Amino acid sequence: MKKILLLGSGELGKEFVISAQRKGQYIIACDSYAGAPAMQVADECEVFSMLDGDALERVVRKHQPDIIVPEIEAIRTERLYDFEKEGIQVVPSARAVNFTMNRKAIRDLAAQELGLKTAKYFYAKSFDELKAASEKIGFPCVVKPLMSSSGKGQSLVKSADELEHAWEYGCNGRRGIYYVLIRRLIGVMISGIPLRLAVIRLGVLLLPARLAVGRFCPLPVYCILRIPIALVLIRIIWVIVIHTDFLLESMLNDLF
Repeated sequence: MKKILLLGSGELGKEFVISAQRKGQYIIACDSYAGAPAMQVADECEVFSMLDGDALERVVRKHQPDIIVPEIEAIRTERLYDFEKEGIQVVPSARAVNFTMNRKAIRDLAAQELGLKTAKYFYAKSFDELKAASEKIGFPCVVKPLMSSSGKGQSLVKSADELEHAWEYGCNGRRGIYYVLIRRLIGVMISGIPLRLAVIRLGVLLLPARLAVGRFCPLPVYCILRIPIALVLIRIIWVIVIHTDFLLESMLNDLF
């Protein structure tokens, strides 16, 4: 039997706990609030802020786990290196977790160390830094917390007048990390709507028509019209849009 420290106790963590217990493992579920989903089925639980490195270390010393499994982003991932050096297995590894859960680290790794093509971006720790970065990037641009959940705190900013609201919304929606990210938004626009969103809206508009066909048409006609030609076309357009956006980003990044 292995003792596993699960850092994060959401719904995915709950599924992990159930599966690991079926294999005979002992699970300690951790999160910043009591009664989290995974805690309800785990063998033990701990409530503390995992962004607090000292608190994280105290829990590790208390339980002496064989394996640490990070499940959420809001973790002081740098401490995992020390635990790994002490012989505790970090899944998949401390380095992988630090890069993938630390959005600043993974973005800088891709853009700076590996030289991959990315949208131009800046970090801002104050509203003045955000305004300065927006002048370099231009509009429209995206302002978002470096770490959040479910898209909270993200804004599409079309002019300088919207920056203050985007800053406040981003700060209120962030989780733990004080940086706010601003990046270039490049894409084809239709009546002020990004083309990707326009394609999605077209699919939504076509849905009632497809339902009406299924309800009111005679069966032979329904069987013919049921073939989702419109959705196939939308998917083709979607692929073209994605490649077009990435091509535009690469070309404009070379220019600017």
